[in-house]
Amino acid sequence: MLANRPLLNTQWTVRVSISRNCAERSSFSISGSSTAPTPNTNTVGNTSYFVSQSNGNCESSRKEIVVTVNAIPSAPTVTSPINYCEGDNANALNATGVNLLWYTTIGSSSSSTAPTPSTANAGTFNFYVSQTQNNCESNTATITVNILAKPTTPTITANGPVQICSGNSVTLTSSANNGNQWYKDGSSISGATSQNYTVTQAGSYTVELTNANGCKAISAPQIISFYANPVAIGIDKNVFEGDSVLMTNFVSGGNSYTFNWFPSIYLSNDTILNPWVVKPLSDMLYTLTVINENGCSGSASVFVRLLKELIIPNAFSPNGDGINETWELVNLNLYTNCSVDIFDRNGQVIFHSIGYQKPWDGKVNGKPVPAGVYYYIIDRKNNKPKYSGWVTLIK
Repeated sequence: MLANRPLLNTQWTVRVSISRNCAERSSFSISGSSTAPTPNTNTVGNTSYFVSQSNGNCESSRKEIVVTVNAIPSAPTVTSPINYCEGDNANALNATGVNLLWYTTIGSSSSSTAPTPSTANAGTFNFYVSQTQNNCESNTATITVNILAKPTTPTITANGPVQICSGNSVTLTSSANNGNQWYKDGSSISGATSQNYTVTQAGSYTVELTNANGCKAISAPQIISFYANPVAIGIDKNVFEGDSVLMTNFVSGGNSYTFNWFPSIYLSNDTILNPWVVKPLSDMLYTLTVINENGCSGSASVFVRLLKELIIPNAFSPNGDGINETWELVNLNLYTNCSVDIFDRNGQVIFHSIGYQKPWDGKVNGKPVPAGVYYYIIDRKNNKPKYSGWVTLIK
């Protein structure tokens, strides 16, 4: 490689004619000297030299030699420095000039093919390039390539199982305190730049770390999956006083289950889906907890209503004294779909009610009925026998 030279090319134009008009012996001289001069290449331009030959005392005519000294071209235009992160894909170097020659070190052999820097290792590397015009090679321009160190590849740790039940969460933690960006399924998560990220959705999670050089490294993916929770459906039940009833609940969302009932009072078995409720003495509210084979849970509530026997008075006195003004049927409110029909002695219906929200007050169409005996039929609508009998209205 040529560097820092004032001149690179000397062109000689020689016009020589030898005439043998004195004798056979000839001699060669330039500028009156028999020693050929060495042209000065420090100045750009043309210089003429003259040469003749002699034979004895006879000198030939002189011929002109023109020496042209061309200017050294300027070094190519380059962009420097160029920065890459360690492991990046690099491009071939480029420069603005003609007939470019590339060098990897000072004094190395040149190549007309631009080199592509290696990014395998961090460091600073110099490359050199010249251009050639009129057979003169320029000084070299230097291109500095900085291979910036990338950060240590981050790792992800989870604070619990990575296969979790729906509705739960797991927190992922990056090994780096700062410079994090979390991704889900290859897309960045807006605002997720802290060391920790709480996952509530299934997916493939990675964290990308950026160091002060702007270089990046990305972790291996962490797969988070969610199991479905079992779904329990509780069916409320009515049970007559002194009777028992079998539950008829449903469950889905798994292949195998464990069951637990709370409280367990009056239940034939508190570890099966549908136990018997055995002769309860009061209304009961039960909670069923179901756990499937993945350890995921669901729950349901079951209300068991105790339907007590009716207390039916055989008389009442709607006379305005505030005592026994209506025919109160104790516990009939438990039978919401019941029907009550009251008849006069001729068999005519004088009162009809679905449910018994407003007890009979001894009136028909707002007018009091006469004192006497009236007959009733009460149907609880629970496949139980109807109540029938008489009631005396006293004035």
